[in-house]
Amino acid sequence: MILFTYLHLAPLPELTDKLLETRVNSVAYETIREADNSLPLLTPMSEVAGRMAVQVGAQYLEAPMGGVEFCWAEFRASHPRTS
Repeated sequence: MILFTYLHLAPLPELTDKLLETRVNSVAYETIREADNSLPLLTPMSEVAGRMAVQVGAQYLEAPMGGVEFCWAEFRASHPRTS
């Protein structure tokens, strides 16, 4: 079996141990490097994660998620810009 995915094994040593124990051949996308040492698969994923962080954070501020009932539209409307 060959596993191609983003693995991020650093915080999960038990997962690393299980992959080794089961002898799964794994390729972690985040470790693939070009000749110039760039990370062609990690860079775009990091850009997506950076953009999504604001949306996910906002979701957790919503009341159904136990947040403080924060709403972006209300925030902007309650603090109008003055010229």
